[in-house]
Amino acid sequence: MKTTKDLLKNRLDRIPPPSPSVGIFKGLEPIVFNDGRQEVKKEFYIKLYGKFREAHLSQLKGPPLAVFICLSLHSNENGLSWPSVALIGKETGYQRDAIFKALKYLEMMKFIKRTKRRGEDIPKFATNLYRIFPRSWK
Repeated sequence: MKTTKDLLKNRLDRIPPPSPSVGIFKGLEPIVFNDGRQEVKKEFYIKLYGKFREAHLSQLKGPPLAVFICLSLHSNENGLSWPSVALIGKETGYQRDAIFKALKYLEMMKFIKRTKRRGEDIPKFATNLYRIFPRSWK
């Protein structure tokens, strides 16, 4: 006779592991050119998986999508970025009001976490610090 623990373990074994929706890559990547040359380059990039389309894309349209992509493209290997609102506006083509509304929406929907940067060496009007998908980081 199976115990409750065995039954639960059996059920948990049948649940597929969650698929990532955003990947951050930093490291050495082999590159093969059309002429056959090969080299290894130090790379860093953000990758949106198909799961992002299925789970999140319908929630992001217009300014929120553009601002999220902008923050992602400025992220470091820890998912942190700190572009100014002026830079976000320049890169997305949106005005300040639309950017602030998009940031508020992204934060409310848990796509980002916005933190004011603090410290003696940080100027009074420093940019915010943004973390993409904050629940993914410990």
